[in-house]
Amino acid sequence: PTTTTAPQQNSSKLQWPAPGHYHISSSYGYRTLDGVVGFHGGIDISDGSINGTAACAAASGTVLMHGPTFCTHNFNKHYDCGCNGGYGNYLILDHGNGIYTLYAHLASISVADGQSVTVGQQVGVIGTTGHSTGPHLHFEVRAGGSGYGNRVNPQNYLP
Repeated sequence: PTTTTAPQQNSSKLQWPAPGHYHISSSYGYRTLDGVVGFHGGIDISDGSINGTAACAAASGTVLMHGPTFCTHNFNKHYDCGCNGGYGNYLILDHGNGIYTLYAHLASISVADGQSVTVGQQVGVIGTTGHSTGPHLHFEVRAGGSGYGNRVNPQNYLP
């Protein structure tokens, strides 16, 4: 059996999830969006050419879950499609030892629940589904806690 060492904070063992696109348009922490101050539990990676490009696994692991794959609307919240706005098309990878990564607003998902993935493998296509202000990858790191872990600052885990 293969064992994977989970990345630890400040270890820089996660790979950048949007190769070739390095602009962080919204950081982790409190922000104002649509006139409302709220907590942003990840980072948004965006630039003028990110739409339709690959979202890649930041570390090897297993696809824990994805949901929904039917979200087709772009921008703002639309409850009529059944995705409830929010993340739109998203997936969560389990990297072991209580470390998870989440990839959201994807145009499409390239992997299935339970599938093993390797670092750098394409897991989806970046888009703007769900409650999104434009094409970008919303990327979260979750660590410890119960369920899928507590959201922590991804920049502490990325190179």
